[in-house]
Amino acid sequence: MVDGGTFNGFTLEGIGLVRAGKVFYRALTQYLTQTSHFVDAFNVLNQSCSDLVGSSGVTADTCQQVSDALLAVEMHKKPCFTPPEPTLELCAEGEAVNLLFQDNLENINLGQWAVSGGSIKHWTGGQGNPDIHYQVAPRNSAFHLLGDNLSVVADSSVELAQGLPLPANARLQFEHFYDIEATYDGGVIEFSKDDGQTWLDAGHLISKGRGYVTSIDVNYDNPLAGRPLPGKPQIMRVRNWICQRLRGRW
Repeated sequence: MVDGGTFNGFTLEGIGLVRAGKVFYRALTQYLTQTSHFVDAFNVLNQSCSDLVGSSGVTADTCQQVSDALLAVEMHKKPCFTPPEPTLELCAEGEAVNLLFQDNLENINLGQWAVSGGSIKHWTGGQGNPDIHYQVAPRNSAFHLLGDNLSVVADSSVELAQGLPLPANARLQFEHFYDIEATYDGGVIEFSKDDGQTWLDAGHLISKGRGYVTSIDVNYDNPLAGRPLPGKPQIMRVRNWICQRLRGRW
């Protein structure tokens, strides 16, 4: 973008360091957040350039060069290492689905979720009611939940606003997308049968998707230190199933 050149079928004139810096500075200060991804950057860098047309020497041709640079590096495309979705069946042969609850998070103002915790909440800051809906790399819908990587130890959760009685042998399925650093980042899946008074590890109940394959380093202040966790330091989308009679929240 700064120097110009030919790459991936695009030939750019280059807009220079000053104008490129103006575009990136506006994107960083006006649009991007700590949870933004590459596709967000693609959109807002183009928008930032359009905002600056007529000032700082930015013209429509400048923005064409910005757009071509972003297209050349394919910032708008999905990561090529995204693994294929596993083929999962909800029920065994001869059985039928009796759907008790589902939410693809498309209706962000439905109000069927609630946030708990003290002053530190890992799940808020998005859109909707409550503000837990994020547009960060969702796959099959416009929104999903996001547990933010805060630098403090805290306990917060997203729960159903109304309890849901579950029959025996109920099955839970959810899509899970995670991005963790080696050893000291990570999470576990737990369930409670006494309305959240005690929580039990659900790793042994995962019957599909990615299970626990490593553990969290004990040399850091992660309160889950030493616990198994699902995944390595990479981005992967999984579907996890838990077959258990559950009560309360997850």
